Amino acid sequence: MHTLVRDGLRIHTVRRVASRAIRQSMQGFLQPLETPGDQTRFMCVRNPHDRLVSAFSHFKALMQTGSNIAPKLAKLGYSPDMVFTRFLDVVLSRHYADEHTSFQVDRMGLHEIDILCPYEKLQEGWDRLRVLYSFLLPLETVGETEHEHWEGYYTVKQRRMVNQIFNEDVALHRRALTEHKQNGRRSNTDTGSKRIIAKSGV
Repeated sequence: MHTLVRDGLRIHTVRRVASRAIRQSMQGFLQPLETPGDQTRFMCVRNPHDRLVSAFSHFKALMQTGSNIAPKLAKLGYSPDMVFTRFLDVVLSRHYADEHTSFQVDRMGLHEIDILCPYEKLQEGWDRLRVLYSFLLPLETVGETEHEHWEGYYTVKQRRMVNQIFNEDVALHRRALTEHKQNGRRSNTDTGSKRIIAKSGV
């Protein structure tokens, strides 16, 4: 989904990448942007391996608690007692149709992202974005799932499979981490204008 906000700010959100937290922090300020103008585009990206584990934990919780979307998940092949290997079999066979695991790069549209924020540094990136857009609310945790570090869920073969299928997402996440490090060093030496801060915020 592409969420358009006032004052030239465009937020690109993806499921299981803090999308609900971001939308909640913009509550009350959502409206269409009639003309492109001078925009700042912000997008948070997450390692697809980690995002799949988050989706796995989220789906299991929804089914175990009897969520109203549990029947829909069951029709897709998910179950309350599903193990991660089975989850991967189901989701990787239909990743194009699954909103929780669809390509992050698809959400970038045709425009370059000004602030590409790694999920691990979301709070820091959001705080810097609020310097530019003071109407944004503080970012709060919403829909958090509890699970072990993603590396413990995968076999070597499964990791290679995810790398191959989501290769663009893996590259995008690496790029976000690299840009964050580079821009962090730059921000320590360059106070600059608001537009410079926007491009080096994360």
